[in-house]
Amino acid sequence: MSANRSLRRLPRWVWVVGGLALIGLPLLALALGAAALFGLWQWGSAAVESGRAELAERVPALAAPLESLGAASLDEAAQAARALTEDAKARLAEGQAALAVDPAQVVEAVAPEAAARAAELQAQAEALKSNLSDLSQPLDGLAAEASKALRAPLQQGGAALAAATAALAALQLPNSDVGGSDPTDIPRLPGFVRVAYQQGEGEARVAYAGPAPLREVVDFYRSELSEDGWEVQALESSVAAERLRFEREGRALELVVSADGPRRSRLQWQPASA
Repeated sequence: MSANRSLRRLPRWVWVVGGLALIGLPLLALALGAAALFGLWQWGSAAVESGRAELAERVPALAAPLESLGAASLDEAAQAARALTEDAKARLAEGQAALAVDPAQVVEAVAPEAAARAAELQAQAEALKSNLSDLSQPLDGLAAEASKALRAPLQQGGAALAAATAALAALQLPNSDVGGSDPTDIPRLPGFVRVAYQQGEGEARVAYAGPAPLREVVDFYRSELSEDGWEVQALESSVAAERLRFEREGRALELVVSADGPRRSRLQWQPASA
């Protein structure tokens, strides 16, 4: 009884707060549960997407089979594979049925058509043979006329070839160097022969000839002497000739290169002008 009296003495706001608490606690628990479920769902979705990305990154070879099957997912790929399997089974059954046919029946069915085709080819061969025999006499006449017409140009061409051979023999390079010596510290291009030498005051004039085009000669001396510390300066340049100046440690030389045919050149080393 005393407890009931004590409860009755409590203020009304205490009863209101207690009632609200009894109603709010279950709602709060429901809200927390819903938030937890939502968080788990988001975490699961993120984990699935992460797994898909990692699978696509680590197993890129799956992309090509899926594309070849025209599938965007494994389920579609499985369906496409089942369809291909059924199609293969049907084709295998057709092949087995075709193999079950008696070969004699196939030969009997094809034999008339093959015989007709063979007869047609034989007739075409006979017609071609008769046409060739008709054309043999005109062709013999044309061959004789062509031989007569070509005989004179061939004779003229032989004379021209002999003249060209003689001119080429006249342009052949000498077998050995003339007297004199090569310029000091200047390499000689392989295959070139010394054809002239003139000693003057200071540097001598030395000429060479050899089987190399103009551009190859110029590039050779540019590369070799540049690596050896020479300074290179182009003085004159044209399609048929070039003149270059090389200088190192107070020594100066000029190189004059001229074309001497499609695959030949002549070059001369001489003292550089001031």
